[in-house]
Amino acid sequence: MVESTAATMINTASEDGGVSQLSDEMQLKKRSLDEFQILRDLGQGAYGKVFLGRDKKTDKIVAIKSVNKE
Repeated sequence: MVESTAATMINTASEDGGVSQLSDEMQLKKRSLDEFQILRDLGQGAYGKVFLGRDKKTDKIVAIKSVNKE
């Protein structure tokens, strides 16, 4: 499970396999993890974890990076 104290970065996958930019509106608004459905773990590194998720608002598949604050 993703801890609420972690900082998160969210990227959306575009149809051509690349990563699309978030809209200006989404860049300005902080997003909550409650706005996403976590589907599965993608990996873990020295600074945190990466999860595959789905944006509940747009139904897009996203990568959510949870970074430890320590």
